[in-house]
Amino acid sequence: MPATAPRSGPIPGRGGVCVLQVNGVGITFGGLVALDSVSLEVRPQALFSVIGPNGSGKTTLFNIISGFYRPRAGQVLFDGNDITGLPPHLVARRGIYRTFQNINLFANMTVLENVLAGQHCQAETRLARCILPFGRNWAFEQQEARECLDRVGLHTRASELAGNLSYGDQRRLEIARVLAGKPQLILLDEPTAGLNPSEKTGASKLIQGLVKDLKITVVLVEHDMSVVMGISEEILVLNHGRVIARGSTEEVRNHPQVIEAYLGRRKGA
Repeated sequence: MPATAPRSGPIPGRGGVCVLQVNGVGITFGGLVALDSVSLEVRPQALFSVIGPNGSGKTTLFNIISGFYRPRAGQVLFDGNDITGLPPHLVARRGIYRTFQNINLFANMTVLENVLAGQHCQAETRLARCILPFGRNWAFEQQEARECLDRVGLHTRASELAGNLSYGDQRRLEIARVLAGKPQLILLDEPTAGLNPSEKTGASKLIQGLVKDLKITVVLVEHDMSVVMGISEEILVLNHGRVIARGSTEEVRNHPQVIEAYLGRRKGA
């Protein structure tokens, strides 16, 4: 059975339950159509992946969901509430956090301070107050930050400078910092990029644990198909800013348009 054909307009959640819903979003840059009527739905505590060739619009979609871009058309709903066009800090305060393709840490701050900074949006206070020991329940919040580090395996590195960590450990620190905000949904933008096979295996287990153990919904953009096919429950495929397939890993793997988009040929050609 082929993956579901692209649809336009609102999509009902399975069983009426849908934590994230993107309805027909579109955006252009200087006349170039980056996304064209893209829709998706994500169930609570799901591990959902968005894939596609370079330039297909994956990160642009993340930027719209997280408030960095305002779409020219369409709507983003989170827990049934319209968040279209909200600025990033308000999107985060609603419970959506993200990582980026390029590592974006405070290199000259300690590992622990980076995680404490991740409490900023939920604390509803200035960033400085999240990393300096005054005006808050400092001991409690430090403990919470250390628990985030323990989750990603960096609890013994808390006092080191973030910039001194290996590339793989910096990737894990980004996830710990996101966890400090107590998210309901995490957008992970290429979390295994640049990692060796062993690190990718560890990252895959970590991501699965976010869903299984912490009950967090995860939407993943990833180029490594072995990672995507190994951990995803459902996949949406973009090409040239349009949805060309959506479905289970097996449905997407065998979809002729997906094969053509990635290999430049149709299955059986």
